[in-house]
Amino acid sequence: MIIRSLLALTLAFAFVGGSASADQHDDYAGRTLTDVTAGVPELGRFSQAFEAWPGGQDLAEGPYTVFAPTDAAFEQAALERGITIDEFLASDELFEWFGYHVVEGRWTEADLRSEIDAAGGMPVTLDTMDGRPVLVSLVDDAIVFDDVAALESPDLEAQDHVVHTIDAFLGTTAATEQIGATPEQFAPVTATDDARNVSTSAAAVPELQRFAAIFAAAPVVEDMAAGPYTVFAPSDEALERAASERGMTIDEFVASPELRDGLGLHVVEGRWTAEELMLEIAAAAGAPLGLQTIDGENLFVEQVGDDLVINDAVTVIAADIEAEGNVIHTVDNVIDDRGL
Repeated sequence: MIIRSLLALTLAFAFVGGSASADQHDDYAGRTLTDVTAGVPELGRFSQAFEAWPGGQDLAEGPYTVFAPTDAAFEQAALERGITIDEFLASDELFEWFGYHVVEGRWTEADLRSEIDAAGGMPVTLDTMDGRPVLVSLVDDAIVFDDVAALESPDLEAQDHVVHTIDAFLGTTAATEQIGATPEQFAPVTATDDARNVSTSAAAVPELQRFAAIFAAAPVVEDMAAGPYTVFAPSDEALERAASERGMTIDEFVASPELRDGLGLHVVEGRWTAEELMLEIAAAAGAPLGLQTIDGENLFVEQVGDDLVINDAVTVIAADIEAEGNVIHTVDNVIDDRGL
């Protein structure tokens, strides 16, 4: 059921911090989201913006988790853009990115920590309301989102929902500029169903957390029409090594045009399992198999022993990850145009 007005969304908030009392929860019963957030000193700007956000009309009944930038985050974002706080609150940019701060499901701080712990300490991703995953990691025991925004006040309860205050915006130029990105590099993209399926399936693989987050916002997702597709996904270790080879930090490489614009080299039309690739190579008497990428370039896949190797430089290290009709192969290096 679609909620037609945020003003009609009745939520009961309470600071729980892992040990809130039932009386504290009852104190907020029947109060709207605006009522509650207006009572939290650091969320005055968020409350004002959230009430005006058109995307609120698309909210289902939930549960939802909301990452709410503090007033200080709003003011810093306005300052970085050279505009007043009122101009920022009324800007299209703010509303275009607001859905990136809402994820389905109720994720308390303890839930987030448990999920990261279950992944062996690796970052995890959560699907946001606008279809892109947000990366959640632990940095010096603090929960950090997309490597730029830290959790400040956790677990403001709202019946089945929960809100966390954060110290920066997610997905906006204010945040991405901190890791060397430009506004154009992180312009919103509209992913096709196949692209979303690839992102979601990759996000479930521990060694593909960075790839999943990058892929969801990369230009290639707009070019993936009716599939199926085969995706050669560099592992987190491969991305980190590629960054080091280029004299960049991992955050600089993740934000770089080379990687974002080059992900099309990792996507080919058709669903090619590892067995199908090997059979096709065998049928050609062991000659390399040419596959055309979504960018129009050619990849050459050959079998070396028991391994599948792409362009003499990239090896498949985990094969046949299903993605709703598409297939993903984890690879140990980034495919770039230097080898084409």
